[in-house]
Amino acid sequence: MSFLRRIFNNRTLRVDILTIFLFLISLSSLLIISFTYSRNSKSLMEFSVTVIDRASSAIVARMDDLVITADHVAENAGTLIPSSQYFSFEDERLISYMASVVLNHSTIYAIFFSNPAGDLLEVLNLKATRQTYFLSDPSKSLPPGTILALRLIKQGEYERWFYKNENLENLATEDVTPVSDPRGRVWYEGAYKQKIYWSSVHHFIPRNIPGITVSRGNFSSDNQLISIVGLDISLDLLAQFLSEEKIGKSGKAYLVEKGGKIIVPENSPTGEVASAYAKYLEEGERDFRFMSEKRAFLGSATELPLIRPLDWLLLTIVPLDDFFADLLSTQRQVVVISLAILILSSLLVIYFSKRISHPIVALAQEIDKIRQLDLTSEKRIFSNIREIKIMDAAIAAMRSAIRSFSRYIPKEIVRQLVEKEQEISLGGEKKEVVVFFSDIEGFTSIANVQPPEELMPLLTEYLDGLSRIILETRGNIDKYVGDGIMAIWGAPLDDSESASEACSAALRCQVFSDQLAQKFQMAGKPIFKTRIGIEMGDAIVGNIGTMERINYTVIGEAVNIASRLQVTNKNYHTRIMISEKLNQKIEGRFLTRPLDIVEIRGKKEKIKIYELMAELEGAPPEMQALQSSFTEAFNAFQSQDLGRAKALFTALQQKFPNDYPTQLYLARFN
Repeated sequence: MSFLRRIFNNRTLRVDILTIFLFLISLSSLLIISFTYSRNSKSLMEFSVTVIDRASSAIVARMDDLVITADHVAENAGTLIPSSQYFSFEDERLISYMASVVLNHSTIYAIFFSNPAGDLLEVLNLKATRQTYFLSDPSKSLPPGTILALRLIKQGEYERWFYKNENLENLATEDVTPVSDPRGRVWYEGAYKQKIYWSSVHHFIPRNIPGITVSRGNFSSDNQLISIVGLDISLDLLAQFLSEEKIGKSGKAYLVEKGGKIIVPENSPTGEVASAYAKYLEEGERDFRFMSEKRAFLGSATELPLIRPLDWLLLTIVPLDDFFADLLSTQRQVVVISLAILILSSLLVIYFSKRISHPIVALAQEIDKIRQLDLTSEKRIFSNIREIKIMDAAIAAMRSAIRSFSRYIPKEIVRQLVEKEQEISLGGEKKEVVVFFSDIEGFTSIANVQPPEELMPLLTEYLDGLSRIILETRGNIDKYVGDGIMAIWGAPLDDSESASEACSAALRCQVFSDQLAQKFQMAGKPIFKTRIGIEMGDAIVGNIGTMERINYTVIGEAVNIASRLQVTNKNYHTRIMISEKLNQKIEGRFLTRPLDIVEIRGKKEKIKIYELMAELEGAPPEMQALQSSFTEAFNAFQSQDLGRAKALFTALQQKFPNDYPTQLYLARFN
C-alpha cells in the first residue's frame, strides 16, 4: 500500500498527461454524446438572450450618452446668459459657442435661446439637415459654403435669417414673415413650468426631420424667468445606429413609447412590435418569447432611466430561427465529431505527452513568477508545438500587460487582485467610496484657439501630473473625460483612509496645476486652471460592459454629486468643492468652510457644500482666519440672524476684499 502511495505522489507529468487527458477526453465525449440533446436547448436559449442583451446594452449606452450630452450642453449654454439681463444678438461669444455645439455634436440639429419678451436667437446646422435653399424661397439656392443658419427674432419687429460659412462669415440674409412667437411653443411653456422639459417626438422644419426638443429654463434668485435654452435633437442618427446594430441574422431594435407606439425607426411594421409589447405587459419580464403570425420570436424590453420623462422603452425582437437553425444543424453533427475526436485525441495525447511535458513545466514556473509579481524575467520557451508557442506568447503578453498595469495602480493593489484567484465577471457590489472629478476651467475656449498639435502635449503633461498624484495617494483612475479625470478611492480594495487621501490628492493637484500654469505662462502658452469636486457615499462598484469588453467603474448617486460639485465651483469661484458627508469624515485634518446649501440635479434633498482650503496642519494663519470668520457669518445667515450675518460679512470683506463667496453673500442682502 505504501509502495502505491509513493508511486502516486511522485508520478511524472507525462503520466499525468496520459491518464488525465485520456480520461477527460473519454468522459467529455461520453457526456457530450449523452447530454447534448437534453442540454443544448437551454444553452441555445441562454446564448440568444445574451446576444440580445448585449445589443440592447450598446443601444442603451448610446441613448444615455445622447441624454448626458444634451443635459451638459443645455446647462453650459445657460451659464453664458447674464443673470441680470437678456441675451444680446451681438454677443459673438454666445453665437460662437452655439455654432460649435451644432457642428461638434452630430445629433444636435439646432440650439436656441428665448426670453420673456419673445425674442429668439437660434443657430441651425444646415449640413445636418441637408438644406440648400432659402427658407422663404425654396427655388433659390444658398451660396456655396453655407453650413449654418443664424435665426434672429425681435418680437414685434422682424424675423431675420443669416446664412453663414464655417468661419461664421455672413453669406446671405433674408427676412421671414410672419414673425414667429416662441412663447407659444410647447418647449417654452414646458421649460417655464418644469425648468427642464423633454418634448415628445415631432418633425423639424423645413426638412421634416424627426427629433425631440430639450429646453431648460434659467431663473433669477427670485424665481423670475431670465431665458430659456433649447436643443433640437435629431433622431436620424439614432435610427441609423439601430439599423446597423446586428442582432442575430434579422433581429431589429425599436424605440417605443409606453403604449406601444413606435418612435424609431419610423414607418416600421407594427404587427411584431404590438405582439411583443403585449407579451411584455403580460409577463412583466425583461426577456420573453412570443408568437406573431405563426412565427416564434425572442423579445427583450429595456427601460431608459435617463430619459424617464419621455417614458420610452427599447424593444428588441429577433426571430427564434436566427439562433436555432444553424445551431440545431450543428447539434446533429456533434455525436460523429465527438467520436472522431475521442479516437484521434487518444492517439495524439500519447504522441505529444513527452514533447509537451518539458516546456509546460517551464511555463508553469514562469506563471508562478507572475503570480508572485516577479515581472523581471524575460525568459521565453521555445517549442515546435503550436499550443506551447501560443501559451508562451500569452504569458509574455500577460507579463508585459501586468507590468504596464502596475504603473497605473500601486503594485500592492495589483498583488492582492492577483491573489484573489478568481475570474473577472460582470457585476458589482455596494461599497462606500470617494469619487473625484476634475476639469479645466474654460478648456473649450482654449481648444478653439489653440492648434491641436500644440495643445495635446500641454494637456498630456497636465493629465500626467494629476494622474501621478492620484495614483501616489492610492486612488484608482476610472476614466479620462476629455480634459477631466474621474477617480475613486476605496475600490477595488477597502481603504479606511480614502477620504483623507482623496482630499490630499486634490490639494496636491492644485499645487501642481499652479506650478504648471506658471511654467506655461512664462513660455507664452495657455494656462490650465483646475476645478475639483469630491463626494463620499455608497455606490455600485464592479465590472460593467459585455463579456468581450469590461470596464471596472463605479455608478451611483455619489458619482453624480461629485460631478455636479466640480461644475458648481464656478458659481462660487472656488477650486475644490466637497460634500457635507466628506467634510465630516475629514474634520480635524483639513481646513474647510461651508459655502451654501444647494440643490443638486438628480437628488431630491438639498445638500450642504464646502470648500476644501488646505490641510489643517501648516495652514497659513490668514487662511485660518478667513475660514473661522466666514463659518461664523455663514452660520448666522443660515440661522436667520441676518443683521449679525451682514455685519460679519461686511467686516470679512474689508479684511478679505477678493473673497468671492463673501461678495456673493453680501449681494444676497441687496
